[in-house]
Amino acid sequence: LTRSPYTFRPRGECGKLTSDLLPHLGALVDEMCFIHSMTSRTNTHGPGENFMSTGFTLDGFPSMGAWVSYALGIENEDLPAFVAIPDPRGVPQSSVNDWGNGFLPAAFQGTPLSASDPIRHLARPATLSADAELATRDFLALMNERLIDIADGIGASGGAPARQVSGTPMPPPQRPVGVPGPSVARPATSTPLRTEAGRSEADSLYSAAYTDYLSANYGLAIEGFQEYLSLFPDAKLADNAQYWIGESHYSLQQYQLARTAFMEIVRRYPRAETVPDASFKAARCLVELGDATRAINELVRLVGEHPGSDTVPIACMQIERLGGEKPIGCAGN
Repeated sequence: LTRSPYTFRPRGECGKLTSDLLPHLGALVDEMCFIHSMTSRTNTHGPGENFMSTGFTLDGFPSMGAWVSYALGIENEDLPAFVAIPDPRGVPQSSVNDWGNGFLPAAFQGTPLSASDPIRHLARPATLSADAELATRDFLALMNERLIDIADGIGASGGAPARQVSGTPMPPPQRPVGVPGPSVARPATSTPLRTEAGRSEADSLYSAAYTDYLSANYGLAIEGFQEYLSLFPDAKLADNAQYWIGESHYSLQQYQLARTAFMEIVRRYPRAETVPDASFKAARCLVELGDATRAINELVRLVGEHPGSDTVPIACMQIERLGGEKPIGCAGN
């Protein structure tokens, strides 16, 4: 080690050694508090920052802010639990560990922002069109409203999804694309549906497939619902099963297969409550496939054929955003 090239000398009545580089600061040593009991387990900047913020020199542990928000919660769920303001010249050597969540859920990490680098991901991704984003938000708002209406009915059908109570599809929880959840073992089904045992097996098979869908195991969900339809084609939830086959294909961006599944509902179950939703999603598949003209025509037909459906308002908004003329039946016409 090389000694300091600068001279240190005693200053003030306390005789504290300070550098000649800071003579004016040295004149104030008697008014300063020096803490010599604070130590670290490392003399390296990165691990030292980890130790200061998390209590550990290694990566992967929650920061102090993450622990506080995890333990105490927040007063406003619409705002971040806590924020971090990094140096504009760059993040610390330990990177985001100073405000990271470690092994806690990501909701408890800090939100970094500064004058030169505002909050990220507020803008729409370049790969997502404005029409697609607005349609998604409108559809989500509609689903949220319906979910509030049917919340009291969840479980009324013996544990099956609440959608079968009201005929309204529930939106699945968000999961990163390509990260499936755990698969669900399906029961063997062979008992006729007319018996109590057969109905129980049908419900179990449907619930297993639906759980696969909610877990983003879309391929398994498709297989499960197809098996359900092959064994119980006349079941009460047959149109629902067909709907979730379409939604699974749609989530996998298999828009032609999804459209086929949605149109099958219109063909096989013309009086089912799922028909307006299926018709809308079939039109959305056309949008994704680049055929906006056919999509507008199908949405106009939906408005005319299902004037009392809750799907009509969102269909009207979609027609307008695609550049079509809103038909009679839309608000304002």
